[in-house]
Formats: sequence, C-alpha cells, structure tokens
Amino acid sequence: MVFRLHNRQTGRTLLEVASSFSSDPNDPDETPGYWENIARSSSVFWNPTSTLVAVDEYPVHSSGRVYLLANRHRRPVKIDIPERKILTATGRHWGKARLRVQREAGQSGWLSATKLALTLTVSSPATDPHPRTYGDPDYEAVLEVHDGHATVVSVRVGNR
Repeated sequence: MVFRLHNRQTGRTLLEVASSFSSDPNDPDETPGYWENIARSSSVFWNPTSTLVAVDEYPVHSSGRVYLLANRHRRPVKIDIPERKILTATGRHWGKARLRVQREAGQSGWLSATKLALTLTVSSPATDPHPRTYGDPDYEAVLEVHDGHATVVSVRVGNR
C-alpha cells in the first residue's frame, strides 16, 4: 500500500510513499479490504502555504507513522522526521512509541508555514525506572522544516 501525492490539475502522481501497514493476501483470517480501509482513515494536514504536508496514518494498536512531504522547486520529496532525537529529548528509554500530528495546534498541527507540532503518545518506556501509566501526560515536540529536512525545536511534557 502507498500514499500518493497527486497534482489535481493534471491527475499525475508526484510522489508515492509506502505505508507502514501491509496486507497479507494469503492470510485467511484477514478481512478483505481491512488495511485499505485503515489507510483511507489516515489524516492529511497541509501547511498554510500548501508547500508541506503531514500524513498521519490511522493508529491501529499503537502502530502507524507520520510522513512529512514537501513540494520543493516543483519536485516532491519525503522528509525524514528525527524521531530518535525526539525520543532521546524526553530523557526516557522508549521500547515503542507513536508520534501523531498534534490536532489541538490550530486543528492542523501546523503552528506556522514551517513549524509542525507532534505528540508522542501511547507507549510505555521499556527500561524506564518510572514507567508511564494510563493518564500520564504525553510529550509535545515541535519541528522546524526547511530545505528538505526537519529539525527538532523543542520537546516538552504535554498539557494533558
């Protein structure tokens, strides 16, 4: 399965990004179309200038990823999110983590044309002496996106 960035005027596919979800056509227990429906449930967040887009895959059992795409000089590119730096900045030892686009930040995650707010959620640290429990606050991260790459601006405990 892939996410496709299309030019609406020409109908041409500009960029394809493989989804982290995949179906197994040989699995007899898999409901036909299940993963396709999950992929269609993903959220798409354009920045105010329509030069950057964040695709937040629908979370299934804490899985899924956030993909960041840019339209640079009329050429679309995938931008890596520095997830490891975000996790390290929390000071905790994560076994599994899930980044999500922060929806409270102006309803789109975009704080400006180049700043994207993310939330680190749903997982308990693997070897943390003070593991997270239900109701613990999430972490918030802000990325600055320029020239085809993302830089971590801040990581802090969220307000929840």
